[in-house]
Formats: sequence, C-alpha cells, structure tokens
Amino acid sequence: MGWEISMTFRSTHQFLRFLSLLFAVLCVTTSLVAAEPPTMKRPSIRLRATYGLNTYRLAEFVAGETISVRAEVHGGKADPEGNYHFATEATLVGGSNKTIGTIKLQKHKPNRYGGLTTQLSLAVPQDAPEGTYRLRVTVHDLIGSSESTSELEIKLLPAQSQGVTELRLVWEPATSLRDAQTYLVAAVSPELIGPGRRDVQCTMIVWDEHKKIVGKPVSATITGPQKNDENGRPYNLSLQLPALTPGNYQIRLLAPNELGREATQYQIDYRIPAFASVVDAVR
Repeated sequence: MGWEISMTFRSTHQFLRFLSLLFAVLCVTTSLVAAEPPTMKRPSIRLRATYGLNTYRLAEFVAGETISVRAEVHGGKADPEGNYHFATEATLVGGSNKTIGTIKLQKHKPNRYGGLTTQLSLAVPQDAPEGTYRLRVTVHDLIGSSESTSELEIKLLPAQSQGVTELRLVWEPATSLRDAQTYLVAAVSPELIGPGRRDVQCTMIVWDEHKKIVGKPVSATITGPQKNDENGRPYNLSLQLPALTPGNYQIRLLAPNELGREATQYQIDYRIPAFASVVDAVR
C-alpha cells in the first residue's frame, strides 16, 4: 500500500514557488543534522587515597586531620598547540548529602601528555562526627568544555581508638647511598610476604620536629627475594628519602598486616647532624 499526495496548482508560478520553499526546508534540515557535534570523550578520573596520619589505614582519618587524595586524569581535548587544560574541584559530602568541606576550583598548568596527576588536600573540621563520607572530585576539560566526576569513600574514626600493631622487621632499618640519593632499606618479616602476597605495598611518611610532613608519602613494593646493600645486609624494601636538612625526624613505615585489614607500622627516630650528610638512627 502506498500514499498518494494530490496537489493542484493554479499556475506555473505557484508550482515553482512551492518547489523553492520545499528546497529551502530540505537545506535547513540537512544543515542542522550536519552541524550536530560528535560525542566528546570526557576525561576519566582515578582517585587514590593516602594513609591517615593517625589511623595508619588507607582512606581512614580522624576529625581535624587533613585528607590527602591523589587524582589521576586521562583523556580530554587538546588545544591547537597540542596542550591540555584542566581544572579540578572537590567536595566532602556526609549523610543526607550534607557538604562538610570543599576544595575550590583550581586551574592546572597546561601539559602535552593528555593527562594530569595532582594531590588534593582537604582539612576535616574538628567537630565532624565519625562515619562514612564521600569525597566528590570533578575535573573540567577547559578545551573540550566537558567535565567528569568521581567519588571516593572516606571514613572518619574516633581519634582515641587507633591502636596498631608493630610492623615486624628482621633488623633495624638503615640508610643506603645509591646514585647520590639516600634510601631507607629494611628486611620485612617474611610473614607479610607469604604465598599469594607478592605485591604488598609499604608507605613511608616523614615528619620533622615541628610535626610537619616532609615531602610526600612514598610507596614501594615489598619484594619476595632479598637483595644485599653495599654493606652486605639483606633487604626487601627500599624507599628513597626526601632531601633532609640537619635536624630530628620521625619516620613511619606503614603496611597491611597478615590479614590485609588493619595497618601495621614501624616508627623510627632519625637525626641528621649539622656536620655530616649521613642519616643517624637514634631509636
């Protein structure tokens, strides 16, 4: 079955006018369809939480502490020179979607790598109750005029209940000089790296005598087979120390315990004499 359209025109002029109007409508429709922009690929975000300085556990903090999260951004659109432009902002959200704190929109330097890695820090109010929160991070692609949002679950715990067990080491950590850099090396108990746990991560945090963090937390994998340092001591953990001026420092090594839930720690007091460049352990 087909459709028949019957139209009567009183004159040739009227017929030509109808054709011109029909042609104009078809042109406008075609241009609108052609002008529809293609789907823009939004940037993707990956969030990684650090250890709480008082809880010694990943993504778990106490009120009054500063939450630190690493954001890795990939994708987006480049400008004509091949540079990518991003801006980030974040919000800490509690129950009933209540805002607890914010990180204001900040623009980052243009780069040519199609990605961005940045550290986001947010101070938790002292009166924030314990519970589960969400850190909502939004990245803006300033060239592609698009944005993406990702959330990371954050837990606030009571400050008075944060007991941890000690990370078992075979011997006291020592320093090792390699390629003009100073490393902290240690032999971790094999119980932590038993069968099926070959990629255990250990994090090192350094505080100065004013209780301020020096540099950023450094992570390394605890390896299975042990190596020997320049003094013949075996080790399976090596972490590069930040540049330290003479003074007293506190270093914590953090790692999951055998069950993979609670954190274990090893605390070391270090001193760098004003007359030498070698780190002395005073624990």
